[in-house]
Amino acid sequence: MELKQSFGNQLRILTNSIRHASHMQNRDALNQDITMLQMGILGHLMKHQGRPVFQKDIEEHIEIGRSTLSEVINVMEKNDLLKRVPSKADGRYRELVMTDRGREIGGRFAKGAERFNEQLCAGISDDELKICLDIIERMTENVKNIRGTN
Repeated sequence: MELKQSFGNQLRILTNSIRHASHMQNRDALNQDITMLQMGILGHLMKHQGRPVFQKDIEEHIEIGRSTLSEVINVMEKNDLLKRVPSKADGRYRELVMTDRGREIGGRFAKGAERFNEQLCAGISDDELKICLDIIERMTENVKNIRGTN
């Protein structure tokens, strides 16, 4: 039992450390009044460029509530980071599309994230990373089961 308690605590410490280190590494972009949540949204849009992305996709990816995300997207639209455009497939839906400014900032963030992940995983083999990711994915499913969202 002690091992499982220790693991959860270490995971919490690691999560907080990653959040802090990532924030510090991206402070130049954050000085432009962009939050880490907004960076995550831009990152998701960059990863899925060329494919339609809707607010619901972001909600599921980031696991954030609809109203909170809607407020964040409104701010991002106001700050010229993204825009909502009618879907080509179904005009009733609005796709989230990055603006030129959003792509420029998102590109800088992506380069920083790649560098950060390289540093984070230094000295860890691909096999070890695969095992770790498998465990994290299973724990994520366990948390969803606990929350009743699975």
